[in-house]
Amino acid sequence: MKWAKKLFKKEHKRGYTLVEISLFLGITMFIVVAFMATTGPTINRQRYNDTINDFAEFLRGVYSETVNVQNERMFYLGQNDYCSIADAADIGGRIRTDVNDPLKDLGRSRCAIYGKLITFGENMTSEYTVHTYDVVGRAVEHTSELNDMSTLEALAYVKADVVSVRKLEGKDTCKYATTGTGEFHNLQWLAQVEDVDKDLLFKGAILIIRSPASGTVHTYVTGNKTSTFSPISMNIQQLLLIDTSLVSCTNMSGAQNQAKNMNASLMKFLSENRFKAEDLSLCIDSADASAVGNRRREVRIKKDGHGQNAVELIDLDVEGEARCKN
Repeated sequence: MKWAKKLFKKEHKRGYTLVEISLFLGITMFIVVAFMATTGPTINRQRYNDTINDFAEFLRGVYSETVNVQNERMFYLGQNDYCSIADAADIGGRIRTDVNDPLKDLGRSRCAIYGKLITFGENMTSEYTVHTYDVVGRAVEHTSELNDMSTLEALAYVKADVVSVRKLEGKDTCKYATTGTGEFHNLQWLAQVEDVDKDLLFKGAILIIRSPASGTVHTYVTGNKTSTFSPISMNIQQLLLIDTSLVSCTNMSGAQNQAKNMNASLMKFLSENRFKAEDLSLCIDSADASAVGNRRREVRIKKDGHGQNAVELIDLDVEGEARCKN
């Protein structure tokens, strides 16, 4: 009979009541909601911090490429090409064809890479994209004439620019082209680079240059709110899309003037003294900034920086330090 009592007990074992189940579910839901409430801001804060750090590392990488120059061009520059559009106009509108073996000395020429130009707010499909370009000019031996020149004056002296003109292979037409490599960078999580005033996209450029006169690296900026000139975006990408039929192979001065009129020529900005050696405040905004009290983090390019340490992240919590208005 003992086995019958055990069976009876198993069959009549007491389960959870409706109140107990409801209490369990209520506590579980409370924990889940509390977890989600704390996790959401944490994720947003992490994404915002990742955006800032990634952008800062991008800028430091450009400095590194300027200090440690690498020639990415894999063709003979002397054939159907010029160092820059200013160089082409100065030569007199003649596409120089080299009779030597085009495969000889790949990438070597009378041209030199002097640094990088970073542009913001180019008037293209996406104004949020940041572009970088090689600054290329004539390779010159150091002369006494360079001794009395500033870095920017020396840059103009070597006819440096970020755009040039190239004759199309097998054709009598020409096209605008970058002097070297052209790359772009998009900020993570749909963030954008703004001016010190909120919701105003930054339009301008950073010029990181190895001086043709001294060989030292310098930083110049344009578009800063404190500058004499109003912020203006460069339109290099628009220039590169111009139909080849509109680019004359025999009138390089006309091609250069067209580039200047479109604000797509570095030489124009140099001739107008738009680049200044001053601090530049770049304010990063995104939807994730809500996790840090809707405050925009500042990435500052320090005055006339010589290397990666020119890029400085300004702490949000240091009173009086940040320049970004919220």
